[in-house]
Amino acid sequence: MKTLFAGSEKMQIPNIPIALKRMGHEVILYDKSMEYVEEHEEEYEAFAAFLERTAPRLVISTVFFQIVAAYTHKLGIPYAVYGMDSPHYAAWTPHYPMLDNVWLFTFDTKELERFQSCGYRNVFYMPLAAGTGWADGIQMTAAEWERYGCDISFVGGLYGSNVYDQCCGELPENLRQYLGGVLEQSAFIWDGQDRLTPALNGQIVGLCRTAAPRLCNYGFRMPDEYYFRQWTLARKLSQIERRLLLEQIAGQYDFRLYTRAEEQVPPGIRKYPQVNAMTDQLKVFSASRINLNITLRSIESGVPLRIFDIMSRAGFALTDYRPDAAGLFEEDQEIVMFRSPEELLDKLDYYLTHEEERRRIGENAYRKVRENYSYENQLGKIIQILGLKS
Repeated sequence: MKTLFAGSEKMQIPNIPIALKRMGHEVILYDKSMEYVEEHEEEYEAFAAFLERTAPRLVISTVFFQIVAAYTHKLGIPYAVYGMDSPHYAAWTPHYPMLDNVWLFTFDTKELERFQSCGYRNVFYMPLAAGTGWADGIQMTAAEWERYGCDISFVGGLYGSNVYDQCCGELPENLRQYLGGVLEQSAFIWDGQDRLTPALNGQIVGLCRTAAPRLCNYGFRMPDEYYFRQWTLARKLSQIERRLLLEQIAGQYDFRLYTRAEEQVPPGIRKYPQVNAMTDQLKVFSASRINLNITLRSIESGVPLRIFDIMSRAGFALTDYRPDAAGLFEEDQEIVMFRSPEELLDKLDYYLTHEEERRRIGENAYRKVRENYSYENQLGKIIQILGLKS
């Protein structure tokens, strides 16, 4: 089947076209990112002509693109969006037409419920995937094992630049204190319960919008309280949790943080350059005895891509509790989760001293994702839901 993979500059997932080719698809690519096309009206006709000329039977992207939805609908081509981030911000724009040829797939069951409650059609839950086919081919030299080897690593950002910090000074003191209390009561508790949303209401969000407009919704269709929770409070909460937890871990263990050059990190944390997601990052996951995951709080229940990437290399994943993980993996056999900072430290100590058990869990996880959550497997499910035959 001829399939167009509409590439995104912001969310690059080369495993998708690789998997489609393995599945026997004739994969075609557009020579520009779709973000660029959407930003330049003069590019619209060129993309439309490309679609008509190549005539794919299916278009897939990792981000919703209005321009793709419009032209695929005109030509009667199914358009599947396999979202790799949560929330699926682009799909919440006012321009999203909910066309009958557009199919949204989210890896977070909570977001699925929100889409459905807001009247979205053709929305499905689809966990993310592990690129085991690609990862299996990456070989490591003895020098690379030495280079990347450590007890604990974390690959990700600290969200030092966030809209809450940029704008909270514009809020009145009583509102700052209230939001500070909400963050304090929500931090470092990973039990699957949402403590942010119940603390918000239309009055609170309205006061924040009046005092500091940038804190609140600036054009998305998502409910104001949901946007404020996801974009403003969740990112600030992630900054608090990641910064303080990693600072504590770095003071006690052989720990490495791989992050962007511009990220400011607390003293004492060994900061390493950001690693390429398709090569060096996978080597980090192989060589680290424990791969830590502290999920961005805007991912309410889903299992983030970092965990699947760790498992694609038989790495040991230690993560904050993820409600959706309970349905995908067997806890303490394929994945290990913590629900408090105390439990995190206890499990770090335990698994650093139980080598065979740690290795076994990593190997079990690899077998699970290879057999059940490869890109070929997940894309096959999407194509089946769309009613297409390859």
